[in-house]
Amino acid sequence: MVSCSGSHTSLSFSLMSVTIVIPVYNAEDYLVSTLDSCLAQDASVLKEIIVIDDRSTDRSKQIIERYTAEHPGLIKHLSNTGSKGAPAARNLGIKHASGTYIQFLDADDVLSENKLSAQFNALMNKSTYAVSSCSWCKFHKDTSDAQVRKQTIDKSYDTPWEWLIDSWSGKGMGQTGIWLVSKQLVAEVNGFDESLAKNQDGDFFTKILLRAQSIEFCEEAMVYYRDRTNNSVSKSKSAKAAWSVLKSYKAYEDILNFTDIPKVRQALCRNYYRFVYQHYNKYPDLAIEAMNRAKHLGFKAFEYQEFNSLFSTLSKGIGYKNTFRLRNLLRGF
Repeated sequence: MVSCSGSHTSLSFSLMSVTIVIPVYNAEDYLVSTLDSCLAQDASVLKEIIVIDDRSTDRSKQIIERYTAEHPGLIKHLSNTGSKGAPAARNLGIKHASGTYIQFLDADDVLSENKLSAQFNALMNKSTYAVSSCSWCKFHKDTSDAQVRKQTIDKSYDTPWEWLIDSWSGKGMGQTGIWLVSKQLVAEVNGFDESLAKNQDGDFFTKILLRAQSIEFCEEAMVYYRDRTNNSVSKSKSAKAAWSVLKSYKAYEDILNFTDIPKVRQALCRNYYRFVYQHYNKYPDLAIEAMNRAKHLGFKAFEYQEFNSLFSTLSKGIGYKNTFRLRNLLRGF
């Protein structure tokens, strides 16, 4: 196992502060509630809110300017020139952050009022290589309508890569805003990959957790994720989005430099099988590349029982390519 690099110092509560980094693109309908949830955080730990406008064409810029004028010194307005996307915006925010910890937040999501203070308490006297997580839930119009669903990964981990294995194995999904991470640890992973159009947060936080010392789960905190199923960049099914997901999955294999045991390889293969299942019809070349990665990891059969037992059974008998052809003919499973 590769040990984490760097000095594992700890900070007292009095020295801990947070920068909230929010990339914004055409979020006028949601930005007010997002910023209000940030301003509701404990003032003793909130150092600044950095809002990066990614050349919005709606009223987002005007909303940011109004909040900046009302809260001078606390809210900082930056512009991401060239409309480079959320990863570049977050990297710009990281560059200008002066807090000892960073909270990443999307422009349409909402923090529970005690989110930062509760997670700071969880991290008190811990190494700066410890990170804190919390639960998250979906909502549509109002957070009072949100339904909280407990996940297996909603717990503390002494070995952070085990969170990754549990998540990849279908025991829960993370979300960008659940994490509170020290700026020292963020600096070690060189920011978000700006070449990715999708799953940038999965790629980034995998790198974080492979270097973290522990995950301190905070039961009291919550992130509310606004479900915009029909209008979200994260739902994109373009060729670039598919390529980005596959690239991030290949980057996940860095975990083998930390621990190489059967359950790790199986979890990595599960990601590739899911990719093949979702993208074979539209992007067969990328799907075949994913299958080759799974074979390289030592898995030859298309093991997809937990997603679709019929597909898995047929693929073992007639091959996954023929099973896809049959699926297209029958338009089912």
